[in-house]
Amino acid sequence: MNLFGRKRDQEPAPDQATDDQAVARYRYMLATAPPEDVERAHEEAFARLSPDQRQQALKALAAHVPANEISGDDPGGARIADEEVTYLCSQASRYFEKPIAPADVVWTYSGVRP
Repeated sequence: MNLFGRKRDQEPAPDQATDDQAVARYRYMLATAPPEDVERAHEEAFARLSPDQRQQALKALAAHVPANEISGDDPGGARIADEEVTYLCSQASRYFEKPIAPADVVWTYSGVRP
């Protein structure tokens, strides 16, 4: 039985869940489940994909990786991209009365994941 209570070979019933309900459950799981359960759910979902679907999923995920994280040849050369600074400032500005601009950033840190 998988994380969602279905047998591995069991297809969901047509009236089981809408896409919106499935997304809501997924978000709830991400917020509440232990990391190992989330990892297992991802493994189970990925295993159900056809080879073509897997390629499509990997391409879609790769499209969201920042360009400066694709090549880790020079860890000392890791730098935050201007687009990332702009994004982080816009998100942080949601919590402050005065908006934060990229010009307000006085220090950054970037690293390369192993």
